[in-house]
Amino acid sequence: MKDIQIQLNVAIKEMDYFTAIEKETVNQKIDTIKKFYGIVRQSTNAQFIHVVQPLGFFVNEEDYKAFLVLEYCAMGDLRRFIDSLRKQKSTVTKKAYEIVGQVALSLKQLHQSGIVHGDIKAQNILLTDEFRVKITGFDFAQYLEEGQEFALLPNGTFLYQAPEILRYKSLDDGRRERL
Repeated sequence: MKDIQIQLNVAIKEMDYFTAIEKETVNQKIDTIKKFYGIVRQSTNAQFIHVVQPLGFFVNEEDYKAFLVLEYCAMGDLRRFIDSLRKQKSTVTKKAYEIVGQVALSLKQLHQSGIVHGDIKAQNILLTDEFRVKITGFDFAQYLEEGQEFALLPNGTFLYQAPEILRYKSLDDGRRERL
């Protein structure tokens, strides 16, 4: 979709809510995305920010929907890109190395900013029309406080969780115990 005021193609993420709690959750998601983008933008001197930029949001109270306006990444997600290469029965080795390098740089930007994504997977890695990597999907992300060296994220996509996360089990009182 093209935003008429800013003359940019944008992506719109639609989020439904039906209760006051769900509405608050939607507001928290929007705030989290804006917060993490701002943190990365302020803490890096890189010319290119590898996080999808939030451009705004609006709410339709009548239909119980919130809409988050985001930077558009024309090439879609990395999963779709890999699938298209499989269908074409081609591999673009140089392009693959470039993308892997950019993913590593993206994670470095996040980690230097004190952000642990918590759900890195192909569907949360978007590609611009110039094949520049942009990270999205910050639903499980955490900000590390001063002096905190790591986070144990109980959520995220199970198949993509790091082994050190899987070595812990959640206890009823919210604590985690090493297995």
